[in-house]
Amino acid sequence: MPLPSLLLVTVAAVATLLPRFTAAARLAAACDDTADADLGQLGQPCLGGGLLGHGTCPMLRVQDEFGEIFELNMRCYDNADNARKAASGTNGTCYVAHQKRCVQSVPGNEACGGCRGNTVCRRFSYDKFAGGGFITAHRESYCINPSDQKDRELHFLGQLVHLVFEHTSTNSR
Repeated sequence: MPLPSLLLVTVAAVATLLPRFTAAARLAAACDDTADADLGQLGQPCLGGGLLGHGTCPMLRVQDEFGEIFELNMRCYDNADNARKAASGTNGTCYVAHQKRCVQSVPGNEACGGCRGNTVCRRFSYDKFAGGGFITAHRESYCINPSDQKDRELHFLGQLVHLVFEHTSTNSR
């Protein structure tokens, strides 16, 4: 019965690729402010509250430019000041939280990562000490305050991080 096996492989491949395409479309929409609330994407309306200020923001899995899939840490931010979390039960907008991973939907454009107010989605290369004397290399983007030196040195990732290199762009907000 090779046909059912082929069908299962095809369905599995589509199931893994589809979220990547839709997540990329959601991030691109967040960059050019055309967010669609029905897609559960960045920039959608939300109600504040909940654990850590997530409010009614959905969980969104995305793939970075290197193929790693991760979940965006979105929170509900105040509509009047998108750098502050929305109060419980008040209207807000979903954005990626400060010091959390993001993806630049337009490569090289720090404003296109869906980050909350006063932050940008900056790409970094860094090394991290691992157990047994090993060092692991990482390439990831984070929502940071570009004027905060500790953010720019990734202090929030802990003491095992070293040799941090920022990939800055001229397209910051």
